[in-house]
Amino acid sequence: MMKWLSLVLGFLFSGNKSHQSLNFTEIGLEIYDQITIRSRKPIALILCGFASIIFICGGVFISLINVTRQYDLTGEIVLGAVFWSGIAMSLIFLAGYIYVFLHAWPGVKESKARIEADRKAQEQTEHQPPGLDQAISLLIMDHIEERKERRARREAREDRPHGPHHRGSHDEHYPGEPTGFA
Repeated sequence: MMKWLSLVLGFLFSGNKSHQSLNFTEIGLEIYDQITIRSRKPIALILCGFASIIFICGGVFISLINVTRQYDLTGEIVLGAVFWSGIAMSLIFLAGYIYVFLHAWPGVKESKARIEADRKAQEQTEHQPPGLDQAISLLIMDHIEERKERRARREAREDRPHGPHHRGSHDEHYPGEPTGFA
């Protein structure tokens, strides 16, 4: 594929076009080889998926036809070997269908590995120490708490009695309070 691309780009961008010879059959064969190599597995898996769908439907119809035939002939249903064979066939091919499209399909393993790596990376980021934004917000919150504590201490100091000049002391004389002297 890359050879074909380099040939086309070389043909378009080269200044001396008279000396180049194009071998279209060789280019076509290379493209065909690349397509067949890359698409062989997906095509086989798609065909297996279609075959599984056909056999699933066949098993269900075998069971359904057996049950309806018994009901039409005798008026009752006896689940026999034909019924269970159809159900077993449907379940076996359903398991094959699930295997084809959930495990064997190209790219499923890589996508599962990528999802697992993303999950592990997310778990690691949750357990890492806080980032710069969190550190700054913690510093600001610590500063606010410290200011609240200082304010509470200051208010407690102002409300506490301060020696002989406190209201309620015997030596104080405030206007409007009786002093005992007339």
